[in-house]
Amino acid sequence: MPTTMTPSAVPNTAPAILLNSKFICLVFPRRDHAAFRAAAPIGDFAAFERAMEGLKQTESGRPRALCVEGERMYAEARLAGDMAGVQAAMAKFEEARRLDDTLATPHLYRGRFLAEDGRLFEALSEFNRAIEREPRHPVALLSKARVLLI
Repeated sequence: MPTTMTPSAVPNTAPAILLNSKFICLVFPRRDHAAFRAAAPIGDFAAFERAMEGLKQTESGRPRALCVEGERMYAEARLAGDMAGVQAAMAKFEEARRLDDTLATPHLYRGRFLAEDGRLFEALSEFNRAIEREPRHPVALLSKARVLLI
């Protein structure tokens, strides 16, 4: 039986991917404690894509879905050494940022991209923007610390 969560069970505004033995559920909390959810059986990629399409159909869900797509594309492209794929992922983040500039994820990934390119001052600015939007975002805080230590 899939585990269900109420929006109050999600502690912050960072997206969460919840797993149990049968389902994957993407939860996108908002500051007003409402949440957007998309769920699909694990391994059923068609169901996952349908759930993502459902998110894209809402004004608030679209930028979050773009961030999830961008994160997947960025990871795959980095592993493959595919700079064109990285650029395509960055375009997803830019579109998400344009639609909803309150999200930390587009700034986090732009910062990572800039840091990997050696553009540390620009990267630091992006990490700061991510932290302004989500002050306790662990990856943004860690990424900022890494740049400061270089």
